[in-house]
Amino acid sequence: MFNLKQVSTGNILIEVRDQSLVFETIIDDFNDDLQNFADFVASLITGDYPAVYVSDHKNCLWAYDGDNNFKLHCEFDPNGRDLLSEISLKTNRSDLINALHGLAKDIAFHENFARGYLFFAGGTPEQDKFFDVVEREWKDGVKAGLFPDDIDLKDAYEDRRFIEEFPLIEYENGILEKYQNILLNIFPKG
Repeated sequence: MFNLKQVSTGNILIEVRDQSLVFETIIDDFNDDLQNFADFVASLITGDYPAVYVSDHKNCLWAYDGDNNFKLHCEFDPNGRDLLSEISLKTNRSDLINALHGLAKDIAFHENFARGYLFFAGGTPEQDKFFDVVEREWKDGVKAGLFPDDIDLKDAYEDRRFIEEFPLIEYENGILEKYQNILLNIFPKG
């Protein structure tokens, strides 16, 4: 049902699938709040029928109704992706909660959750210089035939290099743990 496609450049890209349709939505580090995801799940767990704007710049409504329909609906795509604007999946509450739990774990423990989402903005001059160097490396690698000219692979290369070059410091580890708890502590233990 859910596939975590990417965590990079301040975005968590999620793919939602049914048998024949694919819906993409982004939880953005500036306009969206992971607490809304947690609130949706917590409400679902308590037996409510939640409807919460979770993603796509608070424009994508996540809803679960009394007929066992999980719906995602975007009134418009703020990212201009020209993608499917609505999906509805027939699923029971328990299966949806389990799928959301899997998604929450995938996000919380993604290698780039900290550097690619939580701490993406507000780089230091040293970090900006690093990105200039990596950009040059990538361009030279493409020119030499070492790398394909693919923006997604370039982003993944930058992310991996950034994680290696700038490990989390103590206070960042504390913030990472806080957000991992927001994502994971809403689910029953066991």
